[in-house]
Amino acid sequence: MAAEKGESFPDVELDFRFDIGAFFDYYPIDVTAFAKYIGINGSVLRQYVTTLRMPKKEKILKIREGIDKLSRDLGVNLMISQPAASYVK
Repeated sequence: MAAEKGESFPDVELDFRFDIGAFFDYYPIDVTAFAKYIGINGSVLRQYVTTLRMPKKEKILKIREGIDKLSRDLGVNLMISQPAASYVK
């Protein structure tokens, strides 16, 4: 092969990007709950996911910002630390 012949190859960087449908196929996130979280109508987001409707650039940006927000929220340990009954007084 090329390595055996002493040939070298340049470093390659890959940049993987999901379309909206692939994102929700890959990650187990409820589309309706996510839509509510970012302030988009759940029915409309489901149509984007299933490609029944194509989002404008502004909506794609809002979805990407929502994904970034969710990532930050989960990254700062906003996880449940107590059972629900302990919050009730």
